[in-house]
Amino acid sequence: NAPVATDPTAVGTRPAAVAAVLIAGIAWALLAEAIRLRAGWPVVWVIGDLLPGLAFLACGAWTWSHRPGTRIGPLLIATGLAWYVGTAAASAIPALDRVAYAFQGYYDALLAWLVLAWPSGLLRWTSSRLVIAAFLGILAVRSLARLVLFRSTLELDVGDVAAVDRYVADTLLRDQLDGVARLAIGLVAIAVVVLIVARWRSASAAGRRIVGPILVGGLAFTTAIAVESLGTVLPTTFAQRAL
Repeated sequence: NAPVATDPTAVGTRPAAVAAVLIAGIAWALLAEAIRLRAGWPVVWVIGDLLPGLAFLACGAWTWSHRPGTRIGPLLIATGLAWYVGTAAASAIPALDRVAYAFQGYYDALLAWLVLAWPSGLLRWTSSRLVIAAFLGILAVRSLARLVLFRSTLELDVGDVAAVDRYVADTLLRDQLDGVARLAIGLVAIAVVVLIVARWRSASAAGRRIVGPILVGGLAFTTAIAVESLGTVLPTTFAQRAL
């Protein structure tokens, strides 16, 4: 087998600690999905959302135990934990919904990091570090805006005209800022695609055998992010373009 580059600063851990993190992650996943079930989501949708996150958690725990010299295991676990944050936004508890809604979607940036840093977990190119920092920065700004502007209908007093006006104004501003964030995320995803192609081109034949599968999967994933993000903010039909 080809040797895998290791990171001397990577966090090693004991099997018991890895098991504890895995159990806590699974508990978090089940709690988040239970919230969705209670909110009335179809069981098929809940299962479809549950399984990918569990896969990230399990693969992360295995990798962290067997390859403690890399950051891939912790990155996979972080991705699995982040997968369920938005899921918890269906709780009907205003404070929890606010936080979950604000911090949903970070798994996109973590997966992009994972792809660009495979197999060591280190972002060796300056351009990769800048792109991932930009990705996380955009999400952080979006989180702050959502925390400030989130308004739950459960807290709305429809008899208070001023409160209704504030709710409408804050919701419109939040949606506008979300649109800007989606545009920025789409552009960053395109940058990730460019870096994936550049990494493939710069790799040796042996290197391509190691990173090839993850790069191909990452290319498909980040292209989907770009299409989804840009497709929600850019005109996509003739009628919309005409307007």
